[in-house]
Amino acid sequence: MATNDMAKNFLAATSKSVKLLGKNPKMPAPRNDITKLFQAIDKARDATNKARNALADQIQDYDNALDAVKNDLVSYKQQLAKADFGLDVKKPEDKKKIVAVQKIMDDACGDVLDNLIDLHKVVDDLDKALEQDIK
Repeated sequence: MATNDMAKNFLAATSKSVKLLGKNPKMPAPRNDITKLFQAIDKARDATNKARNALADQIQDYDNALDAVKNDLVSYKQQLAKADFGLDVKKPEDKKKIVAVQKIMDDACGDVLDNLIDLHKVVDDLDKALEQDIK
């Protein structure tokens, strides 16, 4: 229930109660002005939603940066698989070096890509947590 509805319902209940009690009701007053308290809730809610929106934008930027690294590494892995690194693939010693470097770099790219998957999961969880406005 939105705070405006809560405030209206509360004030309506208070008014109804006073009328029900009749002349000179001795209805206790809340310690604080309820209307001002609900206004404080609205102000805090608006600030929270503004911060949530800003955080959602930052999370999207982070997600985009992760995607950029992923896309670049996938492309780089393809380049590495075809690279001869200036060596002669027909020479057995050069071929061993090429295969070794390709393996080292493929493993390094794979490790980064695996970590990016984990980071994407964190981003997705944060994104889900921020999906709804506070009402």
